[in-house]
Amino acid sequence: MYSKTLTNILKFVFFIVFLFLIFNFSKNYLSLDSFKHLLSGKQIFINKSLLKFDDSSFVKNNIFDRNYLFFDLFAYLNVQYLSLNFFKYYKMLLLFFSFFILFLIIYKRLMGKYITISLIPSSFAAIIIMVSTKFSPEIFNLFFLSCFLYILERNPSEKNKNLYYILPFLSLIWCGFDIWGAFIGISIMLFYLIYRYFDLKEQPEKEEKYLLKMFFISCLITILLFLFYAFIILSPKILFYNFSFYNTFKYDGLLNFNFIFYIYILLYIFIITLNLRGADVGRKSELFKDIFVSFFLFSIGFFNINKIIFFIAFSIPVISYYTYLIFKWDFVWKKQWSEKNLTFIKNIVYIILIPVLLFSGIYFEKNIDKQPIPYQIVQFINTYKLPPNIYHPEKLKNFLGFFLYPDYKLFLENKKNLKENIKSFNLNTFIVEKDSKVVDYLLNENYKISYFDDDYFILINPSLHKQYFKNFSPEKSPITFDIKNFKKIKNELEFFSNFYPSESAFLILAKIYKSKDTNIAIKYLDEKISENPSYFKLYKFLAQLLYEVEDYENAYEILKKIKKKDKEIIDIINKLKFKSF
Repeated sequence: MYSKTLTNILKFVFFIVFLFLIFNFSKNYLSLDSFKHLLSGKQIFINKSLLKFDDSSFVKNNIFDRNYLFFDLFAYLNVQYLSLNFFKYYKMLLLFFSFFILFLIIYKRLMGKYITISLIPSSFAAIIIMVSTKFSPEIFNLFFLSCFLYILERNPSEKNKNLYYILPFLSLIWCGFDIWGAFIGISIMLFYLIYRYFDLKEQPEKEEKYLLKMFFISCLITILLFLFYAFIILSPKILFYNFSFYNTFKYDGLLNFNFIFYIYILLYIFIITLNLRGADVGRKSELFKDIFVSFFLFSIGFFNINKIIFFIAFSIPVISYYTYLIFKWDFVWKKQWSEKNLTFIKNIVYIILIPVLLFSGIYFEKNIDKQPIPYQIVQFINTYKLPPNIYHPEKLKNFLGFFLYPDYKLFLENKKNLKENIKSFNLNTFIVEKDSKVVDYLLNENYKISYFDDDYFILINPSLHKQYFKNFSPEKSPITFDIKNFKKIKNELEFFSNFYPSESAFLILAKIYKSKDTNIAIKYLDEKISENPSYFKLYKFLAQLLYEVEDYENAYEILKKIKKKDKEIIDIINKLKFKSF
């Protein structure tokens, strides 16, 4: 435990584990929100100009969002000439370089000492960032903010003055990726200017007056470039139109992740508070700078959850620095620890931290609720050339717009005046969530189901297109059909499920097989479960069929596999356990 060789080995293992986490979380790089930027990039590319209004739907006077121009074009051109999968590698690289720059800031602030202790809180902040970011403007905000902080944390000396003159041009590029992100970055720059001024007042022996003027000029140029981009290239109306507020910290789909986030916030406040009592001359202005910037970024994140990444990224070098100070003054100096003692502590920290990080990373990546992206819907529409125009749920607006623009015009879901809207906007294809009342209305109006999956139905006007289910109705539960038509229904559904597989399609087909022969249904379910181990409804139906043929032992084993996903079946499992022995 006192070996420095062991320390070096553990450092290397920690680095490998951290790289693995970046790689692992980079697989979760896309959401339905990502298609907003892809659609904007496609509209700019096709029209070869900056649009005033979004023309992908029937919504009138929907102002075109120019706040992410560079990002939108960059994202679209990558999809056009490469593929969506490349976003995974961009996320990976941006995370790596951002964390590397943040580590350099930590190393500089801590003067290379006691880095291991600072890794404890900062590693979990890094996991929060990795979990909560997709390939979006926020991942570029993380990178640009890291670059800004690296420069701003350097003393404005003769040696570093060229770095400060980079800031205006860096901010101009940042404006193109996220105008509001650049605004936040410039605000942080002004906080640092005020901090440098009061730091000079607090320690007048520092001879930095000329260099402070240089910093002021850099800030002024940066602000002027920002204003030029915001008010000339964009416009005040567009700038404020698309800034939205989400008064929530909830990261959908992962309750334990929210808990970790709250714990991190409390830990951050606790460590900062501990340092308030010991801020000596030379550190007061630094401490207040860190407190004010933290409060500013936290407030922005409170009103717009997409911007919380600014607070978390800024907090990494801050919490590392103040953890270092507590460790240095309250432990190392007080207890007069030797180098040997410190080596022992380093090794213990690494031995605990490595498996905890590894377990946390794997757990969160496995349990996060990944938003399904319904590519099959677009594939189906394009394959069968369904009739225009398309009625759709709000959450699919940008996704459908990206894939179907400009061939189809979209109509945003509106349950009021549906009959009138169908006539006014010539709506003939309807993408509707399965539990929507619109489904019943359309079926009563003689529209037909053409497609279904686990979440949506597509209904069409049968007078304009003949691609719909003719022998059974997939919306009914339980499924009802005429046994005389068994072969037609089986063939129709087998063909559909082969090209457009879903849990619902497999389940319905299994029920159709059961109407003829339970053993065929059991064999089919076994096959589909092995191909799709996350389709839990198939497990339940298979267990039901095994129970019916009195194969209690296998029914028990099947239900055991999904008891964590369905707590209601625990009583059934206990009864089957008794019967199987």
